Amino acid sequence: MLSLKEFAIPFGLLCFAIWVWLFASRPWLLLFAFFVTFAVVILFYRNEDVQQILIDAMAQLGNRSVEVLILRYEENLSDAESARRLGTSRGVIAVTLYRARARLKRLILKRLSEDKQP
Repeated sequence: MLSLKEFAIPFGLLCFAIWVWLFASRPWLLLFAFFVTFAVVILFYRNEDVQQILIDAMAQLGNRSVEVLILRYEENLSDAESARRLGTSRGVIAVTLYRARARLKRLILKRLSEDKQP
């Protein structure tokens, strides 16, 4: 019998595959579906586990990436406001934010799949 943690990743991937099939022509719904699916998977993990996974993943990012993520999600600054504060362009902030989120996602999913292994 599968434990909740062992069930979470395959369930999340299956749900996301169904969302892709249903909403492939509507990218904004697809993005919403990803976050909902990710949230459901996270609910299967204890809060301390999630915090530690996030801390470990953020520790593997570069300083600029962490700085941009904090400005966006902790201080709720726009790209333009973050660019002014860091003395760079809005485009650099947007690209850094995109790459940081993508890498963070890969690191978290890798860690979750490692936790699933015996």
